[in-house]
Amino acid sequence: SDFKGSWRAPRRLSTLCVFGGVNIDLRKAIVPEEGVTISCVCAFGGADIIVPRGMRVQTKGLGIFGGFDRADNEPDDPYAPTIIIEGSGGFGGVSIKVRD
Repeated sequence: SDFKGSWRAPRRLSTLCVFGGVNIDLRKAIVPEEGVTISCVCAFGGADIIVPRGMRVQTKGLGIFGGFDRADNEPDDPYAPTIIIEGSGGFGGVSIKVRD
């Protein structure tokens, strides 16, 4: 699955990757002011998430024979939306990048 370009992000987004993957690009997404919670469960697959600078990022995850990036980010703007990325990667992983 790919979430990219201009799209309206829901308050909560759940992904399941089994022998496959998902790409979530929030740089052009319309993000609710209260933020987004992304739940990722990856088994033999992976999730790539791109968050634009200026958004708060909190991660809560676990990698088992795989990885779960820790990309916590605290922007200068106290009213910036919070993106919470949670879940697990087993023989797969969750990659989080903060980019312009």
